[in-house]
Amino acid sequence: MGVVASPRFCGSDRINYTVFLKIDRMAKFEMRLDYSHRDVTRLPEDLIRANERVTLLDVSNNQISDISFTERFTCLNSLILDHNLVTSEAIFPVMPSLTTLWLNFNNINELTPFIGHLSHSFPNLKHLSMMGNKASPPCTEETYYDYVNYRLLVLSFMADLEYLDDRAVTQDEREEARRLFGLAEERSTSQATSISDYVFSLVDKVFDFIDPSPVTGRSSFNERASVV
Repeated sequence: MGVVASPRFCGSDRINYTVFLKIDRMAKFEMRLDYSHRDVTRLPEDLIRANERVTLLDVSNNQISDISFTERFTCLNSLILDHNLVTSEAIFPVMPSLTTLWLNFNNINELTPFIGHLSHSFPNLKHLSMMGNKASPPCTEETYYDYVNYRLLVLSFMADLEYLDDRAVTQDEREEARRLFGLAEERSTSQATSISDYVFSLVDKVFDFIDPSPVTGRSSFNERASVV
């Protein structure tokens, strides 16, 4: 029987609705500003002035690329910027209170140094979602290596994340990110090799669970990913 490998070890590329429901429940008790679907490039000054103390800001589905306005919202714990024009060059102000950030479907094409700036701006971030950006590869059989590398690199900067995209962060991922990248200042050939070995070890674990056979190593990935 033919088996597609990716659904066995990947979540779907959709927004984490579990987190969304948590945010929605929080909004019932907190000050929320919803300025989504307005097709604007910036927020009106009077709107900002009247809502500077909101704790949840939703400006999704607009044309926003300049995120400097966020420094005015000093009490935010949740910021939703999905479907905008935020790029890898964006640098957010330091916001220690922010714990949830959604940047799905923007123009974030390079992970570094963007993720380093992000970790500096949001030192207490727990939920980060960047799906639909070039810098955030999907979890498929063809892109699985890049996907794992992406998660580990992000976690090397943000070890306290609880959710990255649509998946909870595991302790194994945190430890592997620390082992491979350390302070994440530099990446070497040996680290790249280690990442590759880590990816194949994950695949082997999955297929050993599906089909516990003595075949192991890189050859097993091609064999098992195609037919079990």
